[in-house]
Amino acid sequence: MAENNEVFVTELDAARLERLLGHGKPQVASREGGRPLNERLETARIVAGRQVAPDVVTMNSVLRLLDVASGEESEVRLVYPADLAAGPQRVSVLSPLGQVLLGARSGEAVAAALPGGGYREYRVLQLVFQPEAAGIFDL
Repeated sequence: MAENNEVFVTELDAARLERLLGHGKPQVASREGGRPLNERLETARIVAGRQVAPDVVTMNSVLRLLDVASGEESEVRLVYPADLAAGPQRVSVLSPLGQVLLGARSGEAVAAALPGGGYREYRVLQLVFQPEAAGIFDL
């Protein structure tokens, strides 16, 4: 049984993210804003796509999100930076929000860092679509 704060990342997502971050090279991670993501990947439990629970946010997942402070709900897709322009309501995995969404579970609250300091709390209300739960293991 996973602890509440245990983060699961699929093998494919981990490999692609490590490649995106320059295999942990500090200068790449700093330049791209990926240092926290590097740290998240280092502590994550890496699992096969077929083994990830259907309530875990993986790359290309679509989720309903609640901004706890404002009460506003939105539907977003967690994407790689290159896919931001492909459609509306996309959140880059390199953004502060994207970094904490990766591996989060439905019902979980996450805190994303704000540019001027501080945090904004969000709650993952529902996974609308998770590629692995839909049988898609190469998205």
